[in-house]
Amino acid sequence: MHKIIAVMLLAGLAACNQNQHNSVQAETSSIESAQQADKLQAQMPNAQTKIVNIKTNDLDGDVALMQGLNPFFKQQKFKIVDVVSDDVWSYNDCQNNMQLRIEGSGVTRYYIKRTEAKPKNYYPDYVMWVMQFADPNQAQQVEQQIRAAKRSGQGFCNGKNAEYFVRDGRNVIHLSTRAHMFIDYIQAVADYIEAHPTTVEPIE
Repeated sequence: MHKIIAVMLLAGLAACNQNQHNSVQAETSSIESAQQADKLQAQMPNAQTKIVNIKTNDLDGDVALMQGLNPFFKQQKFKIVDVVSDDVWSYNDCQNNMQLRIEGSGVTRYYIKRTEAKPKNYYPDYVMWVMQFADPNQAQQVEQQIRAAKRSGQGFCNGKNAEYFVRDGRNVIHLSTRAHMFIDYIQAVADYIEAHPTTVEPIE
C-alpha cells in the first residue's frame, strides 16, 4: 500500500514539474516572439526601404458603413467614443523591404468601447480604421497588399496584434484590440460587415 502511495506521489510530482516546464517554455516563447517583433519593427523603414504611397479618397463612403453598424454596436452594448482623421497610416513589408503608406483624407479612426463591463470590471474596446478608396477594385488590391505585409517576417513585421481585416465595397476596414481576450468582439464586427454589405458595386 505504501509503495502504491509513493508511486502516486512521484507521478504527481512529475506531472507538476512537467506543467511548470511547459509554462516556462510558453513564457520563453512569448518573450522571444516579442523580441523578434521589436527587432523587425526597429529595422523598418531603413535606407533601402521602398516607400509605396497609396492615396485614399474621402467620398463619404464610411457614412453608410457606420450607419449600418450603429444598430449592431447598440445591440452589443458598444458605442463610438472618439473619431479621428488620420492623414497617414503605414504597414511594413519585411519580405520586400517595403512600406505601404496609406495617406490622404480618406482614413478615419474610430475608437469603440463597451458601455457595460464584461467580464466583471473589464470594458472591452477596440479601434477601427476605415480606409476609403476610389473603387472596389483598388480597395481589393490594397487589402491584398496589406495582408501580405502583415504576413511578412513570419507575422512579426508589424508586431503581433489581435486584429482583423475586412472589405466593404471600396472601404478597407482594419479592426484591432489591445488585448487578445477581446478578439471575439472584433471578429463579430468583421463577420457583421461581411454579412451586411453597404455597397453592391461589382468588382470587374
